[in-house]
Amino acid sequence: NLNSALDDNKVLTLPNGERIAVPADVRFVFEVEDLSRATPATVSRCGVCHVDAELVSLQDRVESCYRRLHADDAAFAGAAQQLFAHDGIVGHAVAFSMRGGVMQSPSPEQSLNALTSLLLAARDDAATHRIDPTTKRGASFVRRSVYAALFWSCGGSMDNDDRIKLGDLLNKAASKTDDGTDGVIGLDVRCAARAPDFWEAWESRVPLTEEADLNSVVPTADTARHEALVEALCRRRSGSLLCGPPGSGKTMTCDHALASNQALYARAALACAAGTKASDVARLLSEHCELKRGARNEFSLVPKKALHGERRIL
Repeated sequence: NLNSALDDNKVLTLPNGERIAVPADVRFVFEVEDLSRATPATVSRCGVCHVDAELVSLQDRVESCYRRLHADDAAFAGAAQQLFAHDGIVGHAVAFSMRGGVMQSPSPEQSLNALTSLLLAARDDAATHRIDPTTKRGASFVRRSVYAALFWSCGGSMDNDDRIKLGDLLNKAASKTDDGTDGVIGLDVRCAARAPDFWEAWESRVPLTEEADLNSVVPTADTARHEALVEALCRRRSGSLLCGPPGSGKTMTCDHALASNQALYARAALACAAGTKASDVARLLSEHCELKRGARNEFSLVPKKALHGERRIL
């Protein structure tokens, strides 16, 4: 109960009934999205400062995303600068994603954070294939990576009809920078560093199989798309949220995507339900991870070597 901590009593009451006195030199500052869950008693004990969303425009958020990308790799970001500029395709695609989808309250930060992770994964692919973003060919790869990453970062929560519309928007922008291709960007083709012109059809990634056991994933263009997306986000240590009805293959998609690189990933599964508690997550982490002190005297959780060998990502 925070009310007793915010009034003159200065006493924090915990759920177990324990009472902790708050020192006189301690102040509480709460940063929340809205006050829909705050009680009148809590609001009356606090001063409220409302920061309107219009104070930070969408273009400001896009520029902030570009600066983060530039701080990580200036050469890679520089090749895509025009796409992040005012009236560029990044701003238009993010604005399109705000129309909704499976998410009731989409935010530009969700799309921009996913875009950053996917572009850094593309940067890693460029480095692996020795593609220099400062050259004309390398700049073409960077731009095409942005178009492909925008499709999934902005359209990942959309239905198929809206994804096609987003793909058409990206195709029109790509044609203006000589990066156009046949098919819908992201849906029909992907940006791949190994492809001669950096565009690769998803169908070309589907292997031919004659037999499959009951525990295997039948490869299709859809499974190739989803597995590549999950693998790219995991490689950048970004969270992924797979949404779909029971039986749509979410668990098998994750298993198959992570199994393709068992030397890097160690999987720890937790089936969540209404009764799942934070202690269940902590117990799972304690079983698979151990605390390690870093060079700067900070602590981090890493997979236990005895269980997972040299794999560094759980």
